[in-house]
Amino acid sequence: MPLLLPLLPVCLILHGQSRGDGEAEKVAARPVGAWDALTMVGFVALACVVGAFEAWSGQTTGLAMARDFAGYLGLALLIRRVGGPSAANIVVSLFPFACASFGMRPGRHPRPWAWPFHEAGSVPAALMAVVLFLGGLALSRHAPLIQRWGDEE
Repeated sequence: MPLLLPLLPVCLILHGQSRGDGEAEKVAARPVGAWDALTMVGFVALACVVGAFEAWSGQTTGLAMARDFAGYLGLALLIRRVGGPSAANIVVSLFPFACASFGMRPGRHPRPWAWPFHEAGSVPAALMAVVLFLGGLALSRHAPLIQRWGDEE
């Protein structure tokens, strides 16, 4: 469950952000991009608080879910910049299955890039998730490199 459950809010966040009118958001009176970024930071902070509370009670799955949520969201934001929102949803949804298929060494720990499969207290996995989230957050302020279907040039 900690591997796949964080995918649902990530895909919903991407879907909600991709439905907006990009041209109207550029000239909006309120800074829509800043509000989106603040909302994503708030969601990740909330997931971390819930994970820390659960770890305080003796279970570590909440920490793993918070780490995976932050990492998946960062990965989705990075892919959205390159391939658009549809590609981001597909890539981030298939990433855990790629980790399970190619990221596990027989009888040993997962490979470093397969951070969702690391232990909940793994510092390298947490750092990878934080780097992905911060990188995706930094790039989320920029327009995608490709346009959505139906957008005018």
